[in-house]
Amino acid sequence: MGAGILTSPWPFRSSVHPIAIGRFRQAPPPQFSSYFDAFPLPAVADYKHRFNLPVTDQQQEEAVLVQVAAQAREAKLDEQRVQQLFSVQIELAKQVQRAFLQDQQEGLIFPAWAQGLDLSTDLRPVLLELGNRIVREVTHALPALQDRDALLRMAEEEITASILSPTERHQLGESLWQIGQSGGL
Repeated sequence: MGAGILTSPWPFRSSVHPIAIGRFRQAPPPQFSSYFDAFPLPAVADYKHRFNLPVTDQQQEEAVLVQVAAQAREAKLDEQRVQQLFSVQIELAKQVQRAFLQDQQEGLIFPAWAQGLDLSTDLRPVLLELGNRIVREVTHALPALQDRDALLRMAEEEITASILSPTERHQLGESLWQIGQSGGL
């Protein structure tokens, strides 16, 4: 099944697709970004493979959801709906990581740029920044998040991670639409 090549971050379009941590940190903020199409996932999978760690890290996932709830509160967004979006993204990110690990078991190797990075010092800061960007961009895009049909269509057309099913893409579009329905607080 293989993860294939992941391109074009969605649900939000990005002007950049960096291949190095430093370059990512210096990149202009995208219109939006998402974990499963963003570059850190093969590196996260590589780290977990090297240290024989499970894909699921419940404590880290809970910490991320607490963090995004605080950001949502500060941005005057519905905390539960923002957490739901991130919960969906976390589940899909784990699926992408599993696909990369499956590829590795089938003899494919991780991209060179994804090898040898540290989860705590190299990757989590990048994932945190991606999360921050998502919350900021959702805040700015609230009016655009009102059109359910357009969001679902975009989810189908612009999420390019080949391992995600139309149903999973629909989940992301639906989560964004739910945030739009709250219209901010």
